[in-house]
Amino acid sequence: MTFSGMGNMVAIDGKQFDMDRIDLRAKVGEKEVWEIKNTRDMMDGMIHPFHLHGVQFKVIIRNGNAPPANEQDWKDTIALYPGDSVRIEVTFQKRGFFMYHCHILEHEDNGIMGQVLV
Repeated sequence: MTFSGMGNMVAIDGKQFDMDRIDLRAKVGEKEVWEIKNTRDMMDGMIHPFHLHGVQFKVIIRNGNAPPANEQDWKDTIALYPGDSVRIEVTFQKRGFFMYHCHILEHEDNGIMGQVLV
């Protein structure tokens, strides 16, 4: 998934949040590997802290390399600076709807959110 924009012009994969849309699907107990990117745009972009509700994840790759020591434990939020790419490993243990979003309130309010159905 790709986070982009700033202010009220933010999106994930070019889309803003729609409560009636399921963005991702996962199965209980199955390991998922997601790649999350933050674009650089004509204004050079800005940070988008990726946050996932209800489950923790591990960063397995940051910008093509092993993550630094401070990112090698369980997380629910990871900073994505402009141009960054991370791969995370996540396993959902419960069924239901789980939200993910940019953890900057202004961005979240402007629709840089998605939902996973497990």
